[in-house]
Amino acid sequence: CSHSQAYCWMNCLELPTTCPQSPVQCSNSDSKPCCTDTVTEDCEAMDQSCHWECQASNDTTEDKFCNGYGTDMYMQGFTASGNGKDACVILLFKSWVLDTRTKFGLGCVGVILLGVAVEGMLCLRRQLQGRRILLRISGVTRRVSIVLLFALNIASGYLAMLVAMTYSVELFICMVIGLVVGHAIFNTEAAVGESVDPCCASQAIAHTNDDATQPIAENMCA
Repeated sequence: CSHSQAYCWMNCLELPTTCPQSPVQCSNSDSKPCCTDTVTEDCEAMDQSCHWECQASNDTTEDKFCNGYGTDMYMQGFTASGNGKDACVILLFKSWVLDTRTKFGLGCVGVILLGVAVEGMLCLRRQLQGRRILLRISGVTRRVSIVLLFALNIASGYLAMLVAMTYSVELFICMVIGLVVGHAIFNTEAAVGESVDPCCASQAIAHTNDDATQPIAENMCA
């Protein structure tokens, strides 16, 4: 560990700078001691909320949005935000640590927009593949456009799945809201697919009626 860090649970974590003259302890969100290189018995392990804190200022965590240390998945199941002793959510990228209420709010808005975009791209793919838009594009250009849009749709679907896997209550709800709003705007008239998973629904293939040669409503938006 570097000079500003010390081993706590399974990582080298930053030491608090607010109490340079006070003793510190590695503890979890319930203020129970976590395992360190010197404390190996009667300690908490496999707990991502473990962090270094000042022994004389445990009450200061009540004013924090989170403890400042990021996690991409809460290991204890669905967790609500706002507890100063819990780890901060990492939203998709290492640098996107939602460690303040403002950042978390912006993250929620972004997640909702992602959900709407997933449904919107499904609609756009049906329109493009059904030759309902951009009629002047043909041949290789149209095929390349369909393939690239499919790749973008798959990528956004998996990003939506990763957001849900953070086990953040608020981000999960925002993702559901985004998908529902997007479906209401773009896909209420589309045929019901075999999967509601965003990463798999993007692979749905349009079917045709048995008594007609025209595609069914799956090729329509809204």
